[in-house]
Amino acid sequence: MRHPIHKLSNIADVFIIQLFRDSSPQKDTEGNAYAISIRDLTGEWPPNVEELTKINISIEDLKYTIKNGDILMPARGDRYPARLFGFSHEKFITVGQINVIRASAVINEVYLAWYLNRKSVQKNIIDMLSGTAIKSLNKSKLQSIEVSLPGVEVQENIELIQSTHEKIISLKKELLQVENAEVDVVCENFLKYEA
Repeated sequence: MRHPIHKLSNIADVFIIQLFRDSSPQKDTEGNAYAISIRDLTGEWPPNVEELTKINISIEDLKYTIKNGDILMPARGDRYPARLFGFSHEKFITVGQINVIRASAVINEVYLAWYLNRKSVQKNIIDMLSGTAIKSLNKSKLQSIEVSLPGVEVQENIELIQSTHEKIISLKKELLQVENAEVDVVCENFLKYEA
């Protein structure tokens, strides 16, 4: 079954938060927000919050913080993963050239992030990049991406599969940490009791 196709601009708002256009934010351990950079998007996702840079932004600039369900995508670089933002307990702000994609009510944000990460869509993104030394994905090209819009049930099924997959990955990471700690204890015990 062929699903309706919509340009991204018709089903989501796309914008870049340019709060620190002329200068980099200053690190502040007592700050009121965490900064998310392109490096965070292209690395392991979701990032460890304790490893993000904490910054201080003014009360009036807090309106620019990203919202739970926003999709973040680099606007420049070599990789363009679509990262679903899912932290609701702290304030976060993007720094650098990061597209923020805010899905409208007609599309599920988990489905949209999954769709934008499909190999065929990522290849399409690579083909539309501009620049020679540093590649970039401008807003108008990003907005022109065509998105297949299946029914709500299909979108929700994909969301369920994606969230289950993320839980499995998280549990595997936790299990690996426990296994590493156990191996360390056993090795330390061998060293301690051999002497």
